[in-house]
Amino acid sequence: MSNVTISIDADMLVKVKQHAAKRGISVNALVKQLLTKELGSDNPAWIESFFEMGDRLGLRSGDGRPLTREEIYDR
Repeated sequence: MSNVTISIDADMLVKVKQHAAKRGISVNALVKQLLTKELGSDNPAWIESFFEMGDRLGLRSGDGRPLTREEIYDR
């Protein structure tokens, strides 16, 4: 399983944490549930579009490999 970093404003984070707590789950589990519900767990088209998004955002190195987390934050 891979890790993903997202950025949201502080007010939204409070709401997300409260929403997850009401359901007795972690924020990670909540996000996973929402993504699975929205996109399905076995959707190859979604997976491909995710990688295409990384390409559009310039998240690949000069040799075509995905950038590491450290390389992304160095930009």
